[in-house]
Amino acid sequence: MNFTTWGLSGSLHTEKESQLPFAQDRLHHWIDALDVSCNRFRDDSEISRLNAAQGTVEVSATMVRALVAARRAAELTEGLCDPTVLPSLLALGYDRDYDVLG
Repeated sequence: MNFTTWGLSGSLHTEKESQLPFAQDRLHHWIDALDVSCNRFRDDSEISRLNAAQGTVEVSATMVRALVAARRAAELTEGLCDPTVLPSLLALGYDRDYDVLG
């Protein structure tokens, strides 16, 4: 099964055809959960609330997992993968979703 999300394309494969419906369900579940938590182009996402916060913000387990993974990626790449680049992205004009940019 091929899919696109967030301007990226991917494919999902299972060992057995009978496993594909469950795998598709899990894929869509996690894409949706990450979208609600981590999509900076959604005003209602957790990352948008975190970026706008002036104090403590309660976050979901999904957001905690995403932040831990981002931190780990930064460590493993010795900073080449940097989850703290929002000001730089905005300065470069990346302020809209890929779908809006065309």
